[in-house]
Amino acid sequence: MVKLPKQAFRAHQLFPWIKLFLGPLGACLLATVLPAPARGAEQISLVYGSLQFSLPVDALETYARTGEITDEFSFYARRASPQQLAALRALLQAHLRVNSTTAAQFTYSQVGETVLQRLGQVVRTESGQDGFLALRAALILAAADPDGLTVINVLRRFPTRSIRFDLKWGLQAARTLAQSAQARGSSVCKH
Repeated sequence: MVKLPKQAFRAHQLFPWIKLFLGPLGACLLATVLPAPARGAEQISLVYGSLQFSLPVDALETYARTGEITDEFSFYARRASPQQLAALRALLQAHLRVNSTTAAQFTYSQVGETVLQRLGQVVRTESGQDGFLALRAALILAAADPDGLTVINVLRRFPTRSIRFDLKWGLQAARTLAQSAQARGSSVCKH
């Protein structure tokens, strides 16, 4: 028989009692102290100044999978042309076959960080903070999904319950991009 030191022996004798009485209590304490795992975004909030509209991610996922326009999505669908709705569905259905390592390498590259910094001004966390880090995490996690990297997977991996799209910033960025593309196009034609 192996002799245990006195301290180890006492702890060993007390372990069943500790386990019996503190087990459920310890589990309850841990459940309240430890944060719950992030479930990803459940809704998208479209914000323009003081106006805010919400759309459940489930409604977009249903539209992407089946083409059904749910009651929640119908408000937005009525304001879009059939071509815009078709383009949205194609975007939502697009799958990029990228593994999480490649996604991580891109998001940590200089180009990837620049893209995420600009997107982070438009795509924000639930509290309105810049979405740079949340987008990086969501992209890397979504790339690990067996379905591949999709817009829905990125939304589902976003680490806050809601994603805020700042439409004012988005429209400004789109105008800047269009002007930049137009300027490049005219300079290319001159050569």
